[in-house]
Amino acid sequence: MSDDQTRKLSETLKGISDDELAEYRENHADNTKEGILADRDFERRARIAQHELDVGLVAKQVRWMKFAAILGAVATVVGTIIGALLTFRLQRNPQLKQSGSPSRPTQAQNGVSTSVDRTEKAVTSPLKPPNRP
Repeated sequence: MSDDQTRKLSETLKGISDDELAEYRENHADNTKEGILADRDFERRARIAQHELDVGLVAKQVRWMKFAAILGAVATVVGTIIGALLTFRLQRNPQLKQSGSPSRPTQAQNGVSTSVDRTEKAVTSPLKPPNRP
């Protein structure tokens, strides 16, 4: 078989259906030129089919990545808005800043001095030396 005949046979095999290619492969031995060409065409079709599946999978992955990015952006905006609203609410209502209930006075409100209070006084007036007992 010459190269020209091989090319014509290869083109012919590309044009036939999968069932006809399977019959052609059965009728020719694997070690002949015809059998080798049929095997190569069968592998070519399998690679094309796999490529189409890969393209579809990549398209779906890109869609899900876009969805995840949009969801992350929306969650960031919502979290920022909630944080800003809570900060604004705490600034308007100072009783909410206390760790206890709003009706229970703290030690500083009762007149009890703590080490934290003394430290705050020292920090607020750095030019005066601290009172030492």
